[in-house]
Formats: sequence, C-alpha cells, structure tokens
Amino acid sequence: MDISLYKYYAAGIIVFVGVMSAGEYLFSRSYERLPHFAARWWLTHVAVLALSLGLEILHFYLDTVTENIYLTNISAMFVYAAISFMIVAAMKLCYAKSWPNCIISMILAFLCQHIYYNMYAAAATMGFEREIYIATGEFPGLMICTGVQLVFAFAVLGIVYFLLSKKLKDISSVELTDKSIFVISAAAFLVVLVLNSFANIYAADTAATAVFVKLLLALCCIFVLIIYVNKVEAASAKHELDIITKLNDREYRYYNKLKENMDLIDIKCHDIKHYIAAAGSGTAIDLSELSKQVNIYDNTIKTGNEILDTLLSERSLYCAEHKISLAVMANASALGFIGKADMCALFGNIIENAIEAADKVTDKEKRTVSLNIRPIAGQISVCAENYFNEDLLIKDGMPVSQKQRKGFHGFGLKSIKYITEKYGGFFSYKAEGDLFRLSILFPAKNTE
Repeated sequence: MDISLYKYYAAGIIVFVGVMSAGEYLFSRSYERLPHFAARWWLTHVAVLALSLGLEILHFYLDTVTENIYLTNISAMFVYAAISFMIVAAMKLCYAKSWPNCIISMILAFLCQHIYYNMYAAAATMGFEREIYIATGEFPGLMICTGVQLVFAFAVLGIVYFLLSKKLKDISSVELTDKSIFVISAAAFLVVLVLNSFANIYAADTAATAVFVKLLLALCCIFVLIIYVNKVEAASAKHELDIITKLNDREYRYYNKLKENMDLIDIKCHDIKHYIAAAGSGTAIDLSELSKQVNIYDNTIKTGNEILDTLLSERSLYCAEHKISLAVMANASALGFIGKADMCALFGNIIENAIEAADKVTDKEKRTVSLNIRPIAGQISVCAENYFNEDLLIKDGMPVSQKQRKGFHGFGLKSIKYITEKYGGFFSYKAEGDLFRLSILFPAKNTE
C-alpha cells in the first residue's frame, strides 16, 4: 500500500466537506442560531473534517489493497453517508432547530454537491486533469485540480441557490413537520448515493458511457431538487393558508362577541336618552354635554351590511377616543355573497390596518381613515385610504406589518388578498407619498 496516494483521497474529502458545509450554511441562513454561533460552527466543522479524513483511511485501504470495486464503492457510500450525518450533528450543535430540519438542509447541500461532482467528473473524463498533472507535476497538479474543483463546486452551489432562493426562503424559517417532505428528502439522499456507486462500478468501461451516466446523474439530482422544492413550497403555502384560516376564524369569533357588546351599548344608549328627556332642564346635569357623550356610543353607521356596520361602529369608538377621523361612504348591501366569517376577516383586517397606520401619524390633519364602497358598472368597488409615517416594507410583493406581535406577523394583507381572490375579486394597493390606498374590485357576477 503506497501511503503517498492518500493525499488524493484526502483532497477529495476536503472538497466534499467544504462544499457540504457551505451548502448547509446557505440552506440554514434563517435558522435561529445558538449562542456563540461562529465559534460553534468553526469548531464543529473542523472536527467533522478531521474525523472525515480519518474515516477516509478505510476507503483508501480497501481501494488500494483489496482492489475490489464492490468493496471500494460500498466503503465510499459508508464514508460519505457518515460524513453527511456528522454535518447534521454539527448543525444541531449550532442551530436551534429540529433534527428533521437539519437533515433536510444537509440533503439539499448533498444534492447540490452531487450536481457539481457529476458535472465535474464528466468534464474530467475528457482528460483535462491528466494534462494539468503532466504540465505542472504531481503535487502542484493536485493543488490546481483541487482548487478548480472548489471553484466549480461553489459556482454550481451559488447558481443553484440563486435560482431557487425565492422558493427556498421558507425552508429555513419554517419548522417542517410534513412527513412526506422528510421521506422524499431521505429517499433522494439514498437513491443518489446508491446510483453514484452503481455508476462508478458499471459505467467505467468507456469514456463516453461514463460521461453520459455522470451527466444523467447530475440531471437526476436537479430534477429531484426541483421536485423537492415544489413540495416544500406547497407545504409552506398550506401552512400559510392554515394560519390565515385560523386568523379568519378568530376574527369571526371576535365579531360575534363584538355584536353582543354593541347591542348592549345600543340598549344602554336608548335608555340613557329616555332618562335625559325625562330629566328636564331644571336638573343640575349638563344635558347637552351628556347627550354629546352618549351619541359617541350610538351605533349610527349604516352601510346595508350588518357585519360591516358592527365592525365600523366598534372601531369608530376607538377613532373618536384617539382623535382619528373615520369617514365612511359605503353601500355594502350587495356584499351579501361574501360569507360571514370571510366578511369579518376581510373588513376587520382592512379597517384595523388602516387605523393602526393612521394612529401613528403625528400630523392632526392626516389622522384620517376613509372607506368607500360603491357599485361601479355592475361591479363593487372597495377603497380604503389612510396616511402613514413609517417606511413601507415590501416583501414578496406585499406590504409587511411592522407590528411586533409574533405568530401572525404580516398575515393581515395576505388574508385580504386571499379572501378577495376566493370570491373572484381583484386586489391592489398603491402608496403615493405618505398616502396608502387599498383597492378591491369584485366582478359583476357576484353582484346579481
């Protein structure tokens, strides 16, 4: 056994660990990090590299001493699988995430690594590595080839991440609990690992066959990655829809409680008015002031839709107390096609978002909220306007709430858009200076 040959195996391990470490870092960028993350990350990954170099001795021994192609490839599968799961263990020591999430990030990196590896191996089959060794010598050639591999690997990794980053944004930020996603990930890992070994065993006869098989494997990895990402995207969309549904249910429960309170207020206002009328002017009570205060609590907003009347009447109390001008010009009688729960969620979010923004405006003249609902050419137009004084954050084409409440962050406008589209409507928004306008147009078919 020529121990000097081990440097070639070691170089391969260094490239593999380097690419896998960079890949799992990219696909874990939004994971919550544990204290002293930088120190943890470097220490754990240096330890993984050291252990990997030790494990590679097994593969090196079987390849150079036994020269049995089957044992060699089985040992290679074992070594690379062991390294992959050591990287998962290293991730678990660096991030506050579950084991499944860490495994999934590793598998994404593994797929990217095999895309690079098979494309590079196909190119190397054409003989350019041999030319480098002949031109530069053994050790310089090894350094140059290793450097070329790393550059090629990081280029592929960067391209894959750039192309898929929009779809992959939720992989790091959401706790993946869908078992099918984990099964697909594990199956992809095992299939790629086994197929690569089969390619090494059965496709080494001719250069043309080897190139074809390597490129085919790279293509398979790309397809698996796309299928996996689409599956994650679908699961993420379902997760988001579940949150919106829960929010809408909560809005509806809130409305039912709100209606009970508003009914009680109306009854009380009615009783107090009768008391004022009966008291007469000879009492010590300032009847005009008392009547003015009572009128604040009188449910006088009428839009033709009971749900909207209740929501607006309740929020008008808040506006009056906080000196926000609430202007409503609404004929909502044609909105009966919208279900009660959706009506609560739709207008609850519209009104709440507008008032929340107006409440932060310091200019008294601009502390205004307007809601206009009217039929236009057989359709229904809903327009809400308010001023704002904070930077408008846009994420994925939607304004993002700056509220600090966790759990339902930024889902108000998504709920509005979802409900609008559910009933065939068109949702849009526009910010001009410090004026924000939200517009919804429901088609004529719903107004009949």
